[in-house]
Amino acid sequence: MSNQTDLTPPYEDDEITLKELILKIKEYAKEVLRNWIWVILITIPILSYFLYKAFTTPKTYKANLTFMLNEDTGGGFSAVSGILGSLGLGGGGGGKYSLDKILELSRSRQIVEKALFTKCTLNGKDDFLANHIIKEYQLIEKNWAKDTLLNNFSFTNTDVSKFGKKENNALVYIYGMLVSSPNGALFSSGFDKNSGIMTFSINSTSEDLSIELVKTMYNKLSEFYILKSVQKEQETFTMLKNKVDSLKYLLYGKEAGLAKFEDNNLFLQEQTVQLPKKRLNRDVQMLTLMYGEAVKNLEVAEFALNNKRPFLQSIDLPISPIKPEKISKLKNGVLGLFIGILVASIFIIIRKIIREAMA
Repeated sequence: MSNQTDLTPPYEDDEITLKELILKIKEYAKEVLRNWIWVILITIPILSYFLYKAFTTPKTYKANLTFMLNEDTGGGFSAVSGILGSLGLGGGGGGKYSLDKILELSRSRQIVEKALFTKCTLNGKDDFLANHIIKEYQLIEKNWAKDTLLNNFSFTNTDVSKFGKKENNALVYIYGMLVSSPNGALFSSGFDKNSGIMTFSINSTSEDLSIELVKTMYNKLSEFYILKSVQKEQETFTMLKNKVDSLKYLLYGKEAGLAKFEDNNLFLQEQTVQLPKKRLNRDVQMLTLMYGEAVKNLEVAEFALNNKRPFLQSIDLPISPIKPEKISKLKNGVLGLFIGILVASIFIIIRKIIREAMA
C-alpha cells in the first residue's frame, strides 16, 4: 500500500479578533492626533461655511393652512346617471379624488399660475403675488441682473397663453421657487393618513407674503377642484335648464295662440273653424306634459348637482404674528465642527491605509 501525501494547505485564520480591532482603532486614533494640523486645516473652512450660513440666512415665516375634503358621490350621481340614460346620453363613472391627487394638483402649474396672478395688497402696494415675490426676493438685483431679457421685469398681463419668451422665463423661474427649488421650495403640502386632514405651507422671508400666498393657493385649488368634480353634473343641469326654458316659451306661445283664436272665433261653431282650436289644445296639453316632466328632471338634476358638489373645508387659517424660523448659530457651529473633524479623520485614515498598502 503506497503512502499518500496530504496536499491540503494548512488552515489559516483570517478572522479579526476583538483585540486586533481595538488595537487598529487605537492606531487610527493616534494617526489622527499626530496629524492634528490637517484636522484643523480641514475643519476650519467647513466650520466657517456653516457659521456663514447661520449668520447670513434670513429669517423665514412659515404659514400653515389645514383643510379637509368633503364630498358625496352617492345618490346624486345615481340620479344624474338615470337622467342621462333616459335622455340617451349615458352616464359617466363615479369615484372620489384621492388625497394624493389633490395634493399633486395643488403643485400643478395651472393652480400655481392662478395664485401668482391674483392681486393682493402687501406693504401698501396692490400687485400680483408674482410681482410681490420678485420684489421680496430681489430677483432682478440678485438673480436676473445679468439677464438682459428680465432686467427691470414685472408682470403686467395675466393671460398666460399670450406670454412671450420673457414672461415665460420669469414664470418658470418663480414656479420653480415655489414647488421645486433645490434650495428648498417655498410651498409644501401633505396629509395625515389617519385623519385625512391636509396641510399647505408657505415658508418665505415675508410674513404677509406667506399668509396671502398660502390662502390664495388654497382658494384657487378649491375653486378648480369643485368646478372639475361636478363638470358632468353641471353640463347636465345646464342642458335640462335650457330644455325647460325652451318648452316654457313654446308652451306660452301655444297658449297665447289658443287664447287669440278663441277671442277671434268666439261664436263660430263650424267644425272646420274649430279644427285649429283642437290642434292648439292638443299642442298645449302635450307641451304641458313635456314641460312638467322636464321641470321634474331639472329638479332632480339640481339636487344631484348640489349633492355631488364637493368642497374643501378650511380648518385652521394662518394668522399674524407667525414665529420666525432662524438657523441656530450654536447648532450650526457644532454641526460644522463635527462634520469638519469627521471629514478630516476619514481623510487621514484613508491616507494611512493607502500608504500601508503601497509600502
